[in-house]
Amino acid sequence: HYGSSAEDTRWQVTGSIFECRFEQPIPGYGRAVFYHEAGEDVEFRLETLRNLMAYSPAEVTILPPPWQPSGKAERLGQVKGVDATPNLSLDARRTNQFLHALLEGKWPSVSHTAYYDKARHVRVHVSAVAFNDYYPVYLQCVDQLLPMNFRQVNRLKVLFGSGEEKIDAEDMAILDQIIHYIQNDPRVFAVYLDGH
Repeated sequence: HYGSSAEDTRWQVTGSIFECRFEQPIPGYGRAVFYHEAGEDVEFRLETLRNLMAYSPAEVTILPPPWQPSGKAERLGQVKGVDATPNLSLDARRTNQFLHALLEGKWPSVSHTAYYDKARHVRVHVSAVAFNDYYPVYLQCVDQLLPMNFRQVNRLKVLFGSGEEKIDAEDMAILDQIIHYIQNDPRVFAVYLDGH
């Protein structure tokens, strides 16, 4: 069983206009991360130092905190682990359920059989201790994210008819989004325009 105790739970928020990471170290296992990229919804990730779970569907559960042993566990289905970083990622719906559970003082967890022995189970939990102190800091980070990320801007297209001199308001709004992104990303040093 891996996870922080009530005494050693730590939270950290880091970010920029491109992404926010709201994370908790899991002693001896890795990190539980709520990753929020600009233009996308938040995603829960389990980043391990050394993955001990089998690469097949793991159980996703919200547990009552240890001081409420009579509380009911809530099953959220399964998620498949992968041999990459992150080892496990949850969809936005279940990630938001994890965040809501933490706000309520519950402990989200992922559990599965060990890859080296089917008779053994590995469980990783996220502690809710001090979550309410750091959640507003995470929300401030999310609030300053750009409305779109580079992949989204890169796919934008502006369409106009042959011989037309004006671009309609909807396409002007798309151009404004592109301009806003370029003005805020110092990594963009050139723009390629392609038309036909």
